[in-house]
Amino acid sequence: MYKRQGEHREFEAHEHGIAEINWVMKGQDLSLSLHSPVMNMLGFEHRPQNEHENKQLTLLMATLTSPDTIIELKGGQCTLLSSNIANPFVTIEQDEEGKSSFDEESHYEHNDIIVEYNFLCQHPLQLETLNIKLFDAFAGFELIHVQWIVNGIQRGVTLNHDNHLLKVR
Repeated sequence: MYKRQGEHREFEAHEHGIAEINWVMKGQDLSLSLHSPVMNMLGFEHRPQNEHENKQLTLLMATLTSPDTIIELKGGQCTLLSSNIANPFVTIEQDEEGKSSFDEESHYEHNDIIVEYNFLCQHPLQLETLNIKLFDAFAGFELIHVQWIVNGIQRGVTLNHDNHLLKVR
């Protein structure tokens, strides 16, 4: 559920069909994050239980390493610097000595996926639009709440399958 306070929305709870994208342009750096129930992309949110579901998850994780599935940037000559996709079915635990171990047996009732991309834009003032492509790529999306900050100004909008083009200028 999203809570509205003026133009500001906060991600409060897990709701199927709804996701949140936040992005910030600071100088030439553009950071974008997607927070979504994994159900929107996989059609299930339990730990994969068979070979088919394992393949779906593997394909999803590989697909999300490139932002092309999620977003198309027009103008600005933006190049991907890094991406980070949090696998919702793997948790990292640290022991008393600070060593990390992976607990793949953890089970959660609701699983979310978080994707982060960082871009370097050669001409940030020429960035025209962000085409949010999630609606075409994954059938589970109904609404995406987008918040952004450009030049210190914060804005927000809710997108859907028919309205998924975000005009920057």
